[in-house]
Amino acid sequence: MVPSKPSLNATYFSFDRRRRLIVALVIGIGCLGFILYVGILRDSSPSDILGTLVIMGFFSWTTINIIRQLRAFDDRVAVDDLGVWYLPSRGADTLVKWGDIAGVKQHNMVTKHLRIIDRNGSVKIKLVNQLENSDTFKRLIHEHTNIQMT
Repeated sequence: MVPSKPSLNATYFSFDRRRRLIVALVIGIGCLGFILYVGILRDSSPSDILGTLVIMGFFSWTTINIIRQLRAFDDRVAVDDLGVWYLPSRGADTLVKWGDIAGVKQHNMVTKHLRIIDRNGSVKIKLVNQLENSDTFKRLIHEHTNIQMT
């Protein structure tokens, strides 16, 4: 029987970019307000309004992604003898056992992604934000699986 929580000797990791994302969110909302004022509420030509709507769409998309990332900051990740646990603030906990981990992919784009993949090739845990002590997390995964980060 699989336990519902990590063991007492588990190592916990949390996310560390809350302050930067809150500042980005405030700036994004400010830009949306400014664009709305300049492009739509003032007397503007139709081409100005179209350009404003395109720019506003981009900033809206960016703001929505920032809000999604902020929602995940209370989530934690734990590593114990059974495997890797994803412990969301809302929803069910996810355990990927050490024997089920087939790979770990790391993407270093604007936001760093770390994906834990099972033997079927499906992503079991997707970490969108940078973990505190991420080097320790990667070392623990390597020690238990001998899998290199790709």
